Amino acid sequence: MNKKKIIAGLISAVTAFSTLGAISANAGMLFNGVVRYDLTMDRVMIAYEGHRPSEWYRRGDVNGDDKLNVTDIVKLNAFIKGKNGLTPQEICRADVNGDKWIDATDVEVLTAKIKGTKNFSEPIYHSISTSEVRFRIYY
Repeated sequence: MNKKKIIAGLISAVTAFSTLGAISANAGMLFNGVVRYDLTMDRVMIAYEGHRPSEWYRRGDVNGDDKLNVTDIVKLNAFIKGKNGLTPQEICRADVNGDKWIDATDVEVLTAKIKGTKNFSEPIYHSISTSEVRFRIYY
């Protein structure tokens, strides 16, 4: 199966389950020391409480391998379907559009970026407190 068919299938899956409804949940204690993440055009910086140094990653690189590919889409899609969890760092990298929600919209934006049909355009710089992050888990 080629990459285009996989991405097309994922887009269909997102469309199908997004009509079923969602449970909104606060991130709460899931962030384990991560206090905020800052989005730039193509990067995300994760800041920790105390004096731990910050870490920079590619925006949308959910699995942290420094590549944007279908693996990131699959991992994010499984999370918002409630099939697996994400680490605090993966959650920060998963908020692709910077709207403080981890949901199907992030999958759509990331898919468009990987396909090359759209670049990340917003935000130029946006700082998000982890206490403000919410999830939409589809069932």
